Amino acid sequence: MTTQRIDCRELIDPHPLLHLPTTLQNAYRAELARRGLLEEAIAGTTEKQIHGGPTPQETLKHFKYRFANSCSRVVCILVDPASSFASLPVEVFQSFSSHKIAVLDAPCGAGASLLSLLAVLATARAHRQLPSLPLTVGVIGADVSPTALDIYSSIANALIPEFERNGITLNVTTLNWDAAQINQTSGVCDTWFATHADANEYFVLVGNLSGITEPTIVQAFQRSFEHITARISNVASTVLWIEPIIEKSITKRIKEIFSFSWWLKPSEDLAADAQSRFSWRQPIENKTIAGTVMVHRYERKDGGIA
Repeated sequence: MTTQRIDCRELIDPHPLLHLPTTLQNAYRAELARRGLLEEAIAGTTEKQIHGGPTPQETLKHFKYRFANSCSRVVCILVDPASSFASLPVEVFQSFSSHKIAVLDAPCGAGASLLSLLAVLATARAHRQLPSLPLTVGVIGADVSPTALDIYSSIANALIPEFERNGITLNVTTLNWDAAQINQTSGVCDTWFATHADANEYFVLVGNLSGITEPTIVQAFQRSFEHITARISNVASTVLWIEPIIEKSITKRIKEIFSFSWWLKPSEDLAADAQSRFSWRQPIENKTIAGTVMVHRYERKDGGIA
């Protein structure tokens, strides 16, 4: 079991400037080029409100201009240059240390959050900062955008050789999923448990809900996430929710999504609204950008539901 933090120049240099893992940068650049989007991504945009969506146009716009931003937030949490997240980085690395972990990445978008987590893990292993014990990561990536799911699979496949060199076996299954449809959520969970019945831990990764602000949509999401958390109530499980820093009113609204899951408890040493502001190097536009991140971690209370 690891108790150390990671500190390698590939990810933070000079301190506290953060960098995306090199393999992830290369895979992102290659995917942009494959889709004819690289030049537009290099040029960047001044538009602020880009949240993605179900259509190819919305998805590709977010992928061009915001995928790396989503990646940077995960790097910040795991490297934690300002020591903002207490023991959270260590807890995440413990979950992803060995044996088999089953991840539900939903809504996953193009996979920025989980692929960043695994790329940081592989980088730390390659630099001998974490042990390279055999680890199998079984993933169900669920999202409303078929285009995002296709990108997820493509980048994951590009990263698999590097992961395998560092003892990580990655298996990704993507499913089209509308979180407002509880029957679809039930089907996603059925597939998740059937596919990964032998997992040692079930890990729910949630990100980028800040664009969900309409009360009726929040209620629909709440039903789906209540179902997801009920399904993990009697197994070793963790929920990690990552966002940019957002208005407290929006945070409160999103927190309501988890409010009925009484069998989940927040991390004991993590602040209620743990957050950090950081600087990172945008590899496509080749410039330094200011970023923000907030994170909530929940784990199953002892006993869960009988």
